[in-house]
Amino acid sequence: MAEQLAYPDPRIYMKPLAARLEDDDTRAALRLLSDVLAPRRDRVVAAPAYGLPVRVIASRRGDDVRYLLNPRLIEASDLVINVAETCPQTGPIRRSVLRARNVTMSGTGLRGEQFVLKLEGVQAFEAQMALDLMERPDPFDWLTAYHRHCLRVGESWFGVLNAGLYSARDGDILRFSGLNRVAFHPDGTEGALCSFDGLNPMLPIEKRHRKMLGLISVLTPLRHVYFNQAENLPVVVAALLISRGAKIYGPEAAIPVVLLERLGIAGAFHRHPLDGSGLAAGQAPLDVVLFDKVAAPDAPLPVEADLRQFARRLDGMTGTLLIAMPAQDPALEHLLQRVFPNVLAYPSPKGEVIYAARKTWEGEAQIRARMISGGATSGIDFVDTLSEPWIYLRKDGGRQLL
Repeated sequence: MAEQLAYPDPRIYMKPLAARLEDDDTRAALRLLSDVLAPRRDRVVAAPAYGLPVRVIASRRGDDVRYLLNPRLIEASDLVINVAETCPQTGPIRRSVLRARNVTMSGTGLRGEQFVLKLEGVQAFEAQMALDLMERPDPFDWLTAYHRHCLRVGESWFGVLNAGLYSARDGDILRFSGLNRVAFHPDGTEGALCSFDGLNPMLPIEKRHRKMLGLISVLTPLRHVYFNQAENLPVVVAALLISRGAKIYGPEAAIPVVLLERLGIAGAFHRHPLDGSGLAAGQAPLDVVLFDKVAAPDAPLPVEADLRQFARRLDGMTGTLLIAMPAQDPALEHLLQRVFPNVLAYPSPKGEVIYAARKTWEGEAQIRARMISGGATSGIDFVDTLSEPWIYLRKDGGRQLL
């Protein structure tokens, strides 16, 4: 039996020709769809989905099989959000999309007669997907760069994360807060702690989180990431998607392991309180330590002892401590400079500042080169994400614009 095409097969984009009963291609399409509908299963199929670019669809309901040439949608009603919709061309990828629960199409029958075909429920959804293939120049323009990469290389783990996000439901720890936006509600409470873009979880929704992700992606190799605030989960999830095989660390009490399990990434999490015990024998140094005072304004700032512990745990070459603040903080800048040889500030137009503290400094040219090359491989435009000025905090108290 013929199989439906799978993205990115170029035949998906062939422009379907008008169907004509006397045309050989149309007859071939009718034979193909007849074979496809031979099994007794209610469904709607289209010839272009099987590599024949002819405007023919067919439906089966019980023993009733109908063929419609040159179909067009003339009526649609009962619009609903079809949650976690999948289509054969994109495999496990789910999305939520607005669909009509009832549709009416008109076209030509097998004897040349004009007739209408009314469909409802799942078959109405399938008919609309079939029309997408025939009517839209790019029926998959909703796919993000990350979707396209995953489909090309066949990364099955993405399906687990995608399914986890689209398992959201009312009253759950994961709930839809928009068409494809998923919010995390700890313990099922009303307040959302953070949100994910279901279509592209590799790119956080909040600009501050995108900037944090861009910084750690170009400053570090993203192998070992420590965080102790669940509000930063969008950054951590995105980092895991960018850097396959990365490990994340944090205190068990502060990290919602149940959410990590739901998203299929709990295996990357290692419980670690980052206390005063220092770097254990054989334990890999950390590449990133995240702290976000903007997301958690009531969280106490690290004291000097904490910063020195961070410095001991960070990799000597690329390790970076990232602290997001709601505004410039001279006291914190002084404290960071007491512990770290290199401190940079990344202010935003809103007044927020992200501080990056490192033991070594590679130089602006090397980091900007990684910014461009990293964006090319991951699908994130780091140049846009890090478009605000970089400020190097000198030991003499001066501020050097990079």
